Amino acid sequence: MNVLEKISEIDDPRHPRHTALFWSNTGDVHFFRTLPTNQTQATCNELFEIIVARRILLPTTNFSSDAHQQNSQVLLCPSCHVTSITNAKNSSVPLVDIYGDHAIRCKGPGGLRTEWHDNLVKIWHYIARLAGVRCDTEVRNFMLNSNNRPDLVIYFGNKTVTVDVRTCDPTNMANCIRSSQQPGFASLSGECLKDRKWVHDAGLQGDVAVAVCHEAGGNIGEQALNLLSELSSFASASPAERAAFTTHALQCLHATNLKGVAKLIRSRTPIKNGPCLPQRNETIDLGALPNCPTRYATVLQAPATNLAPNAILNDTTTALETANDPPNIATETNEPASITKICDFCGTFRHCPLSCGNCLCLCRCAHMPPVVLPLPPAFGLAP
Repeated sequence: MNVLEKISEIDDPRHPRHTALFWSNTGDVHFFRTLPTNQTQATCNELFEIIVARRILLPTTNFSSDAHQQNSQVLLCPSCHVTSITNAKNSSVPLVDIYGDHAIRCKGPGGLRTEWHDNLVKIWHYIARLAGVRCDTEVRNFMLNSNNRPDLVIYFGNKTVTVDVRTCDPTNMANCIRSSQQPGFASLSGECLKDRKWVHDAGLQGDVAVAVCHEAGGNIGEQALNLLSELSSFASASPAERAAFTTHALQCLHATNLKGVAKLIRSRTPIKNGPCLPQRNETIDLGALPNCPTRYATVLQAPATNLAPNAILNDTTTALETANDPPNIATETNEPASITKICDFCGTFRHCPLSCGNCLCLCRCAHMPPVVLPLPPAFGLAP
């Protein structure tokens, strides 16, 4: 039994997303051969984990599909607040899933889908400049017969090419069944939509319109591959150098595409709708524990005639253990020994001249000497 037969056994005939994503993944043979020599080709561990899970058709969350069905747990999209109870139009397939498909086509706020598209535009601009051709991005007022603004304008000598980039999802309801039967159908459908928008207007002014389509699984449209081949031919006449140029360009394109998809899924990971513990894919860093501040007090002494010794006592709890506690001083007068303790009423240090240890009645007495409570060393101030 081959791989496709095993995938078909676990797939839903009404929504064969595993088969559709499998065929889309076959269009990318460069990402796992890419060396992380620069920021474009490097991938962090969190995104790489999602990329690998989608490549081998595993869930991208910690929720298992069996446990979700058995416990009837409802998943909630944190961006658009759609739940897994809601089904897709004219289908019994839930909108929110555990494979990250909803996160790719979610229309909630965040702007990461636009970032996915814009990063691909930047890489195509980099490839065109690397080939040695003139290339401009987001050119305003370029189209004479419309207000459309192309993503890229590439000048090949006397020929001008307008490029519009589109990201495609092979697992959505419009493309899923056909994408499972015909590899690259999602990118082909995206090219048809772009051609309707650009070919006529670009032809009227003598330009060539190219639709560059990238599928979420990694497949690249035919028009994009033809454009890349033309850029490599313009870059060098040597077959070896053209092959090296094409390989480097494809590695950058696939890495940027898959990282954009992984960022979308990571930012829109579904959560359980109900009382539960949060599920996270990484360890939460709580930081280092702060040092416990030392509690101490400095009692300003009264005039010399009323001077009384200070001893730190606590008849209800353990004694305050601090290095800066003043030592006990023997008294030379016949006055009863006084104590300094924490008042049970207001929580501050008070001076009890009667040494009774019961200072609730004397907490706000005007005859008590003032007390200064300096901040602990944790605030950077001297005691």
